[in-house]
Amino acid sequence: ITHTFSSEGRKSVVAQVRQSGRIPTSRTTTVTVMDVFTGVQPAKASQIIVDESNGRVWTVNPDNNSGTFINSQTNAITEIELLERSDPRSLAQDSNGDIWVTCLDDDRIDILRGDGSELGALVQTIRLEPGSRPHDIVFNPAQTYAYVSLKGSGNVARYDAATKARVTMDAVDTPTALAVSGNGNDLYV
Repeated sequence: ITHTFSSEGRKSVVAQVRQSGRIPTSRTTTVTVMDVFTGVQPAKASQIIVDESNGRVWTVNPDNNSGTFINSQTNAITEIELLERSDPRSLAQDSNGDIWVTCLDDDRIDILRGDGSELGALVQTIRLEPGSRPHDIVFNPAQTYAYVSLKGSGNVARYDAATKARVTMDAVDTPTALAVSGNGNDLYV
């Protein structure tokens, strides 16, 4: 049995079962009905990202100072040795497919090769001021800017994805988690 609701909202659903010669039994539950979202999805900082176009899952693990990428076809796991002892916290993928990783203890952002023969190799390091402690990173939906929460200095910095230059920095009280709205107009800290 299927049913399509004509409007959004909380709906009561009643299911009734009747067996031959027995009293009917019914159960009621409430479901939330919503339209399917078809716009640009918001983005949030994460320790796990999925690169669907290249069939990889990238992760950082702050608990043991490591990073890995996993081939989603073969489940082969490759350690990213470069991230050892740097306390990697968050990662995000730019429009070129490269992976930006915040390294909390080393006050830097490492940009790693996201595809090709040098997969996981260091492309560039963005050095930050001592004590900055970069925590989370997220790109706007157009992938033109990366936002980085600087936990130690109490700022959120915006970097141009093409030039890797810091464009702006705003003071925020102890920033950590970041998310960007689907239209790219709002940054949530």
